[in-house]
Amino acid sequence: MKVNEILTEYLQNVLPYEWEERTSMSWYGQFVAPHNSHIAFSTSQLSNGGWEISWLRNNVSTRIKTDPQLTNAILSTINKMIGEFVARVKPEAIYVALTANDPTKISIYTRLLNKYGFVGYEITDDEEKEEKDLSTEYQWWEFFYR
Repeated sequence: MKVNEILTEYLQNVLPYEWEERTSMSWYGQFVAPHNSHIAFSTSQLSNGGWEISWLRNNVSTRIKTDPQLTNAILSTINKMIGEFVARVKPEAIYVALTANDPTKISIYTRLLNKYGFVGYEITDDEEKEEKDLSTEYQWWEFFYR
């Protein structure tokens, strides 16, 4: 079995979610995972034309260690929400901002976005961040549709 087939099979445990906002400038949805974990997923269009995406668990952006079944349910649902967003909006560029170096979290974003045809890189140059109107206080990753 190939990696993409394994990932697709792994991401089949989608929980019910609700979109509270889907406009031309932002999308916001949320769901409740087992053990009362509240998950919020959001996108917003940036001034450079790209879209920033993020999700928070219980209002925390950093990883929280949890059991594998809960992780699977959360990632399956986030994957579905990203897929719906990408299919409807068709963004050319997606940006991810991290407050701290978290290789696991960026690996998750990379795998999910690769699944939808995006490839990315870390923006390390502050001048490039400023040129793209991105805050230099964060680690930014830019993903382009290939």
